[in-house]
Amino acid sequence: MRISKRRAGVIIGSAALCGLVAGGSVVASAASGSDSPAESAASPTTPAPPMPTTQSWPVNEYGLTVGVPNDADRVAQNLPDLTPGETDEGEKGFIRASEIFLPDPKTPQEAAHQTASQLNDKGEWIETVYEADGKTPIGHSLIVTVTQGESVD
Repeated sequence: MRISKRRAGVIIGSAALCGLVAGGSVVASAASGSDSPAESAASPTTPAPPMPTTQSWPVNEYGLTVGVPNDADRVAQNLPDLTPGETDEGEKGFIRASEIFLPDPKTPQEAAHQTASQLNDKGEWIETVYEADGKTPIGHSLIVTVTQGESVD
């Protein structure tokens, strides 16, 4: 997998966060003697930590909500219409949040299908960057390039 340096930090940070959350659930499950994180979270002796509250989004002059969702927003499917983005040429604009923040896959097969559906014939995931109206394209942003069989170093 080849990732642009500009996006590597975001992808690595997200992956690390997901690993910490999943790892924490497994550790909590093991400590409680439960076989599943769900049972551990529901245990009356070990209450699940509260999920951070989701945010309300400011509305721009076109009536579209704008913002950067946190993990609680993604889980609650509380996404703004637009999230700030930048074209590969460095022009600031917006990406439709529904196109970049995809629902979490439930199975490995669903994850593979979801990834494949985002890639073009060169293995690139490219998103359109828009003006604040969410309709007028101003450029594109390369999210990631995937090369089958290539390892991440």
